[in-house]
Amino acid sequence: MPLKIFGLDLSKGGDLEASGTEGLNLYNDFTVSFKVMLWQSNESGLRDLVNKTDGTNWAKATFRIGYTDFGSYGLLRYVHGDGTNLQQITLSPINKLEPTHIVIKVEDGYVTCWKNGDVDTLGQFTFDTYYESVNPIRIGWCSGASVANTAHGCISDVQIFDRPLTTDEIKALFENPNTPPTDGLVIWYPLNDHCIINRANPKQYPGVLHNLQFAKKISDGAMFEWNPQSYISCPYIDLTKDFTMYVEFVPMSSMGNFGRLICVGYNERAINLEAQFGANRCCTLEMIDANQNHALAEASIPWVQNTTNTVCVIKEGNTVKMYINGKYDEDITVKYNGVVTTNDVFDLDMSYYTSGTRIGRALYLQEQYYGAMRDVKIWDVALTEDEVFENLCNPQNPPRYDNLQLWLPLRDKMGIYARDYSKNKYTCTLTGVRWLA
Repeated sequence: MPLKIFGLDLSKGGDLEASGTEGLNLYNDFTVSFKVMLWQSNESGLRDLVNKTDGTNWAKATFRIGYTDFGSYGLLRYVHGDGTNLQQITLSPINKLEPTHIVIKVEDGYVTCWKNGDVDTLGQFTFDTYYESVNPIRIGWCSGASVANTAHGCISDVQIFDRPLTTDEIKALFENPNTPPTDGLVIWYPLNDHCIINRANPKQYPGVLHNLQFAKKISDGAMFEWNPQSYISCPYIDLTKDFTMYVEFVPMSSMGNFGRLICVGYNERAINLEAQFGANRCCTLEMIDANQNHALAEASIPWVQNTTNTVCVIKEGNTVKMYINGKYDEDITVKYNGVVTTNDVFDLDMSYYTSGTRIGRALYLQEQYYGAMRDVKIWDVALTEDEVFENLCNPQNPPRYDNLQLWLPLRDKMGIYARDYSKNKYTCTLTGVRWLA
């Protein structure tokens, strides 16, 4: 089947760090799978593609794949130990600008390489000793951070299993990369969706970008701009009790200090989910009652510009919880009428508002959100933590569907309308919003 690869552009240096993987067992039996496309002949190629070090320049477990100086075939190197043991294997040809699926399986000290669903007979060798690393896994990392030694290509669908996959599983993974086996899957960064959440388990090993960019611009969703001011009009949604809001967004720049992602009770500005710009780059939830009392929750975890971010805000009783890019924010700042206070001020009377909901609110130009957005969800119930991560892992099958009051994937490209996939089947209208091609 043809492979589509965009993912991360590794040619400028930098890496994707799998944070928290310092003690992850990748020195015995395991499998690494990824898709790669190289666009320039370079001996180092995807140097240190999946890397764990002991804190020195010598990698304890690194896979390097790329071109020789002649650009005629690929190399796979597996390095371990103190630098005295170096295995270099010649793989069958990897064509430039051709998406390629690579699987590296280690089982009982034997390494087998697969390319596009088939065993590469050249890429097989034996090692007897593996070492545990004290540093996290780095994808696209090169010691010394030399651009000349980094990848001249892009990578996507990085999947790491803590067990050797079977032959049938590897073949199935090539045919259906979006449905990997879940048994033993500890890391999965799809990367094609501009998101660095670990889809295997958002509670563990979130991705952290260091000086990397995605190889392709956001290709789906809705684009909100200043001129003309952009928003999506939705009907009234009753959120007078508990609720959960979730949205994927790609902020690009700001005319004012913040951009409104979701505004429930538009005329009254009752409940506002915002992306703050400036130095903090945080998300906030603001609730305003009929007497203009303000309760505000401000995240401490910043979002990342030009990359897909996810925010999930849960209001339960008089408290608020926030999850930014799959991570629970334990250090939110809460203010009531501008004064910092404890997280117990959100039990406001919200029964007064009567107007509808707007996505990308545009009452004032300085409050206009500028950037892409997709997968907007609003529940009239507080999701549990397990349900938050269930939605992150499988956004196309959200939990608590009966409580889902609005669900706009924003991928249908239906002219001036956005399709609501909740049970309400609302008709939502676009004003000044353009679909991303």
